[in-house]
Amino acid sequence: MSNYPVGIIAKAAGLAPKTVLNWIASGVIPCGGLRLGQGSKIGLTRHDVLTIIVAAELSHLGIGPKSFTPLLVQLAYKVHMMQEYIKGAESNAYFIKAGQEPVPIA
Repeated sequence: MSNYPVGIIAKAAGLAPKTVLNWIASGVIPCGGLRLGQGSKIGLTRHDVLTIIVAAELSHLGIGPKSFTPLLVQLAYKVHMMQEYIKGAESNAYFIKAGQEPVPIA
């Protein structure tokens, strides 16, 4: 799993690193259970990076964190479900109908 530095991702998203860290610390951005502490170094996963970029774009469009946080939680869930689907498809262990959750094949 790759880890990306907050500063680089913040710059790419057009945000200050402090903004990204504040969003993570306050729960505005659901980033895989990251815990921030004094002097801590954190690395972001690809999923975290996607979440930050989407949040930045929504912010640049004038949509505030109170409005976009629920959307990000839904996005995180959908990405997780897609990852599970891909894992299952690789092992042929899941069956999916359009609009439904993956169902393990017994």
